[in-house]
Amino acid sequence: MAETQIQRLGHVTSLDGLRGVAVLLVLVSHFEVLAPQGLTGITFINHFFRGGYLGVDIFFVLSGFLITSLLLNEHEAHSKIYLLRFYGRRFLRLLPALTFLLLLYSILTVLDGKEFSSISLGIWASLFYYLNWQYVFSFPRSFGDLGYLWSLSIEEQFYIVWPAILIFLLKVTKRVIVSISFIAVLIAFVLWHRHVLWTTPSDIPYKQVTVFVRTDARIDSLLIGCVTAFIYRYHLISIRLSQFLALLGLLILLGYLELSKLYTGYMFNGGFTVVAVSVGCFILGLTTNTFSLTRLFQGRLIVLIGKTSYGIYLWHYPIFKFIDRHMTTANEIYKVIIALFFTGLFTTASWILIETPALRLKKRKFSTTR
Repeated sequence: MAETQIQRLGHVTSLDGLRGVAVLLVLVSHFEVLAPQGLTGITFINHFFRGGYLGVDIFFVLSGFLITSLLLNEHEAHSKIYLLRFYGRRFLRLLPALTFLLLLYSILTVLDGKEFSSISLGIWASLFYYLNWQYVFSFPRSFGDLGYLWSLSIEEQFYIVWPAILIFLLKVTKRVIVSISFIAVLIAFVLWHRHVLWTTPSDIPYKQVTVFVRTDARIDSLLIGCVTAFIYRYHLISIRLSQFLALLGLLILLGYLELSKLYTGYMFNGGFTVVAVSVGCFILGLTTNTFSLTRLFQGRLIVLIGKTSYGIYLWHYPIFKFIDRHMTTANEIYKVIIALFFTGLFTTASWILIETPALRLKKRKFSTTR
């Protein structure tokens, strides 16, 4: 591609906003911990809240898009991708806050009268990013309140291998369409593989849960984010078409949020891929300044939520579970308010005391501009 055709991804505020929407969707989907029968008396709102589990898929696509864009920028600047810098950046972005969470959770669990052994399986599996496979091989054995961290495991397992695959593609071909075609074949394989896992008769208990959290059955969403990065970088579709596809993708995503249910067959037979493609289309729209919905994702509050979304994701679920155990007679709405307050409190503490210093160190030690 000619130099003038390359579009380098910088900081896009609206993508912070989309990240904020994603974490809010995950958060409201977990309101069922505090209000099992639904927080409101309005059916379609309760359905929308439960469909919020698809916020994880938004995270997957966003992650694939952003990481691939940064790696492509680095390759352009240095004619190579520095793997040690990449893993150093991932380490400092994720592990300090996660370690703090796991340490505090362990202490509070023991103080709450439980044995550390009752949560140790989940602690180690979360810390070393194999929790989703621990699910597969030992479900329904208890992981304490840490089972929600399965998605982090999938991301980190993917990023162990993805930079090497990208380096290979950039080395063997300069044709963008070849790289996209290769990734598209991988996406098609994951789609087919998940269908086979879902439809093949099996004696595996709780198969719907184990297929839901398998890396080999869920990375199509991350790969779609990677394809989206190539499409954005090389202007493979026009701005007008990207805006049309973004609106279409948003409508499809809203439909799935309202109508989809966790562990339903149509999600495993293509639904997750359709959602991911819809998110990818919407991302392409948000990266154009003329897209009509961009400003909705640039508000200060939703951007702030997006920037601190990792902390929100880490802290909300254990807090929800703790409050549910210790406020059994309280009004459900009151419990939700208290849970949101403490989620905000611990997220703020994590951001100021743990994440911000780690981000400064990451920028100083592992910047892509060095």
